[in-house]
Amino acid sequence: MNKEPKSNINWYPGHMEKARRDMQESLKAADLIIEIRDARIPFSSANPLLDKMIGNKPRLIVLSKKDLADDSVTKEFIEKYSNEQNKVVAYDLQNDPNAKNEILNCAKELTKAKRDKMISRGIKPRAMRAMICGVPNVGKSTLINRIVGKNKAKTADKPGVTRSLTWIHTDAALDLLDTPGVLWPKFDNQEIGCLLAGTGAINEDILKVDSFINHQVDPVLMAHIGEEFAAHFKDCGITKVATIESSGIAPALMTAQAMGLPLIILKKQPSKVLNDHLFQTQVTSFTKGTSYELTLSSKFIDENDHVLIIDDFLANGEAATGAIRLIRKAHAM
Repeated sequence: MNKEPKSNINWYPGHMEKARRDMQESLKAADLIIEIRDARIPFSSANPLLDKMIGNKPRLIVLSKKDLADDSVTKEFIEKYSNEQNKVVAYDLQNDPNAKNEILNCAKELTKAKRDKMISRGIKPRAMRAMICGVPNVGKSTLINRIVGKNKAKTADKPGVTRSLTWIHTDAALDLLDTPGVLWPKFDNQEIGCLLAGTGAINEDILKVDSFINHQVDPVLMAHIGEEFAAHFKDCGITKVATIESSGIAPALMTAQAMGLPLIILKKQPSKVLNDHLFQTQVTSFTKGTSYELTLSSKFIDENDHVLIIDDFLANGEAATGAIRLIRKAHAM
């Protein structure tokens, strides 16, 4: 009998509970909520506490890291969840030159009713107040710096950088309240915890991967991961699944099994058996700080293949980039 894997990943330190209480109090002064979510995981990066806190206040959902997400999934999410009370937009906040003006216009549109009400009462409209919120390391400070035009908010590629609430003036029409990244006390399932950890929302010291993917493999969780990848890429014409030894083998194998396809393992060590017709490229290991030759045998991939690369989520991208180089050398896609 299949059992849903129980979550053993949680991160809710004391500063998050304090931030949650401070945010609850500051909501009284906020006219608008700007919620940042990760476009790669728009559901898992939604804090369920936020829905209870904000009530009927208008909300602008900004999907960050659009450049790393599936465009079709992002478009579908935007169309499904945009309405009169909530607007959804998506950006590469670091590089999109249109992000600032479009976000400001959305904020003004969502608060138009309140400004019009002030005018009808003979009150000069003040700057609308927007609370910026989201899970850790999702791009809140990056969004603020994009809107303000300078590094007002501290940024870093790790969670927990912002620890207190700070009001930031942008222009005559909008003030922003920067808030710390806040999670919730207990994740509903292991998948949410893994997705948040894999996208950098959880402190790396909290996630002990040796319990499910490294020294010990959780076959139920790996099967769930494989099924999710298979469902997501089922209509993409994939002919083979590839991974890099060794931590990526478990999820890649389960994905290949769910798709009914062969699994190709890119080797980090020279082979005494396979020593001809090889494609090779140099890769720097993130975890070991050394370089190695990544190897692919030309016998197993050719120009007719469409390859899906599945690697463990701890990689910083260097190994995956090396895998792409090898697959391109084989003239595959």
